[in-house]
Amino acid sequence: CSNDLLNRIQKAVMWTEESNLHSVPTDCPQRDERQGWLNDVTVRVEETIYNFGMGAFYRKWHQDITDEQAENGCITDVAPRAFGSLQADPLCSIFLLVPWYTYHFFGDIKLIKDRYENMKRWQQFLTNNSKDGIVQYSNYGDWAGPAAGCDQTHDFSALSVITPGIFVSTIFYYFNATLLAKMANYLGKTEEEWEHLKQAEYIKASINREWLNKETANYAL
Repeated sequence: CSNDLLNRIQKAVMWTEESNLHSVPTDCPQRDERQGWLNDVTVRVEETIYNFGMGAFYRKWHQDITDEQAENGCITDVAPRAFGSLQADPLCSIFLLVPWYTYHFFGDIKLIKDRYENMKRWQQFLTNNSKDGIVQYSNYGDWAGPAAGCDQTHDFSALSVITPGIFVSTIFYYFNATLLAKMANYLGKTEEEWEHLKQAEYIKASINREWLNKETANYAL
């Protein structure tokens, strides 16, 4: 475009992604880690699709995630797993977003059809680890914010000391329910669509009860 700053940002984005798309969508190319972290891709999935032909790539990687899914429904922080938690951070909605965007960008509904039950099992795992609509664990939460808002004394120095981890977990738990409702609609599963919508409303009410400050119109502050 005519804005040089935007063009430079876009060029940096392209360089970054081109350095990270090697069999799996890795987290960073500058150190030995280079793993397919699910939470990293959750926040950049649309960007990659807009910039690259990701249809086949994401179908393959979604199989990697599915291969790691346990009997209890949990998925792993990294797929294929080399390290990281065996129960992924609840913000790993990428397990739902890959089928969702594969359909919306490429017109391919096969992943939604084939993995709908797997996605439901991940959501059920979060339900099993919730109390009164609030997810009870968080691995990373509001990760890598400004340094002043992070716990510099912790081994994970990018953990937020401002945003409660379980607040982030529960937001994505709610988000999953809304996505599952839409996918159930596409699959003609009307009864399940309403079940997902009902769950979403329950979680939303729990979030508002626990964290909404009506006087300041803020959450978790």
